[in-house]
Amino acid sequence: MRRIIFILFISILCSILYSQNVKIGVIDTVKLFQQSKKISELQKQLQNLLIQKKSEIEPLQNKIQKLEQEINEKKSIMKKELLKKKQEELDDLYSKLRTKQEKIKDEISKKQDEMLKPLYQTLKDIITRIGQREGFTIIVEKDALLYNAPQIDITDEVIKELDKSSSNAKK
Repeated sequence: MRRIIFILFISILCSILYSQNVKIGVIDTVKLFQQSKKISELQKQLQNLLIQKKSEIEPLQNKIQKLEQEINEKKSIMKKELLKKKQEELDDLYSKLRTKQEKIKDEISKKQDEMLKPLYQTLKDIITRIGQREGFTIIVEKDALLYNAPQIDITDEVIKELDKSSSNAKK
């Protein structure tokens, strides 16, 4: 039902726009994220942060693995009290690991938001500039369309300006 309403809305919008002198542009966000050097740099920074954070929990994971191995190998000869103590120690280590993983997940999410917020603002500014400069009435995301002619795709221009803005910012 929503899809029908959406298609109906787009059809009405297109007929209204067709009756006026309208210029429509399209941006392929998948292509933008795959081909922009600036976005690739941000993705590398996030990946490096993820690797760094994973290395912080590695010692705890190794400790858990060793304790599990010890328990499994010796549980048949271990006294019940000692086995219970080792099991509690293991449970405690798992709890610490989950806590650390959640903390890392939150840190990475926060860092990702920190990095993407200015990127989205920059993209919005670039798209607005291109729209005004080239006289576009409307610029939409390609995923919102069933079909678009290739000549109205401005993704390459957006990528070019985004990467140019990042190289200017470094100078």
